[in-house]
Amino acid sequence: MTVIWISLAAVLLFIFIGYRRGILRILALIGALLLAGLAAIPLGASLLPLVQRAGFIPRALMPIAAPLAAGLVVFIVLSGVASWLLSRRELGREAQKLPRMEPWEKLGGAVLGGLWGCTLVVLVLTGLHLLGRVDQELAQATGETQKAEAAESVPAANTPRNAYQQLNQQIDASPLATIVQQVNPAEERVAKVFGNLAKVTSDPVLLEHLRTHPSIARLTNLPQLKAVAQDPEIQRLLRERQYYALLDDPKLAGLLEDKALVEECRKVDLEAVLAEVQQSAR
Repeated sequence: MTVIWISLAAVLLFIFIGYRRGILRILALIGALLLAGLAAIPLGASLLPLVQRAGFIPRALMPIAAPLAAGLVVFIVLSGVASWLLSRRELGREAQKLPRMEPWEKLGGAVLGGLWGCTLVVLVLTGLHLLGRVDQELAQATGETQKAEAAESVPAANTPRNAYQQLNQQIDASPLATIVQQVNPAEERVAKVFGNLAKVTSDPVLLEHLRTHPSIARLTNLPQLKAVAQDPEIQRLLRERQYYALLDDPKLAGLLEDKALVEECRKVDLEAVLAEVQQSAR
């Protein structure tokens, strides 16, 4: 019931905000968000030099950070201009001894705010539910769930390993469970891939089968990948777990910018590879 009450409170908050702000401001924000999303990638290239000078974003994340920064700038500018225009409109109405907003604007804002709130609540719950399923699969793959069962002598479903699994149980027991499942129909598939990957990488025999699988071997034998994997500096950063420095290394960033290499990686069906690896070891 906690999930229901929190979700309801969030939706009511958005309804209240929509009522106070009015439908025109809500529509302006939605429009600014959509336009920012459309302009993010085209404008990202022009902002790339500025993002590179920021100094705190690693090189490997530059292709993602630049469009995000561009989208954020566009959203702030458009929403600011829209807010200024609407504020002038409201001040003009006050000067004419009229209310700042018509009743239909407030009611429309409440309805649109409620719809926006419902959408955000469902998306957040869907993401949290996916994290819980992935965590559950990882626990089963590494044997942690079985250890918990032996220690507690009760079914694992009643002894969730952490907060994610506890939240999953609450979502599954709520009326929102069906909606969450419909929003992300690929959840089980994604969770299984993570679970199978953990199972394969934690077993030396399965890991060797994975390394020698034709699809994986073809990738690992590519000259550019072998050069980076065998680079002493890259190996040192991995051993010392200096992940920021690793992402900031120009050699690794160069791999992510290699379109041919990225296309080769996309061709690998990881789900099928993991299934074949586990089947071959039986």
